[in-house]
Amino acid sequence: MAGLRNRWLGVLSFGAVLAAAAPGGGLASGAAEQIEGRLTGPGVECPQFQMLDGEIISLTGDVPPDSGGYRLTGRWVRFSHCMQGRSFDVQTFVAIAIQGD
Repeated sequence: MAGLRNRWLGVLSFGAVLAAAAPGGGLASGAAEQIEGRLTGPGVECPQFQMLDGEIISLTGDVPPDSGGYRLTGRWVRFSHCMQGRSFDVQTFVAIAIQGD
């Protein structure tokens, strides 16, 4: 019985490794969403983005190349290597004008 339990633990561990290796650092959740804000620069591990409500998040995936205003389409990431706040895995982006720029 212990051998069977050890096999299952090995399978579960392997699944966790695969999830961590997924795009965006692991398991993007929910349907695609759009968020708007401003790319603010580098973070500890991932670029930082300030949403219109002021929250600063980390970005993974197809990150815009330059600072400025953007509308991002993607998914929130459940597990991330970014180490700073929530992470959003960007699938597409469009430059937009942000009031105050």
